[in-house]
Amino acid sequence: MKADKCFAVKDDIATSYAQKAGITVKEAKQRVNDVVDLMVEFLVDPEVDGIMLRNLFTIEKTVKSARKGKVPMNGIEYETRSARKLKISTGKILSDKLNAVVH
Repeated sequence: MKADKCFAVKDDIATSYAQKAGITVKEAKQRVNDVVDLMVEFLVDPEVDGIMLRNLFTIEKTVKSARKGKVPMNGIEYETRSARKLKISTGKILSDKLNAVVH
């Protein structure tokens, strides 16, 4: 990761949520953790294809295929395994808000 990037972490979200909801930070952290745990449960469930928060974002499960490659410097060939990945797409409301900042 680049040093100039700034990410909000769960504690930041919980602190902001506590202020907005008028609850303690401890209570907010528990609620945020509960939501994150539920999202993880849905994402690892083989019968669920992803999570959609309409107009906000969609998290879709995908499979990255195995592939073969070669190291250019020494010619050694290698093969990567297939892997499950997540694809995040923005919904209309979030997309509009993100792009309003750019323009």
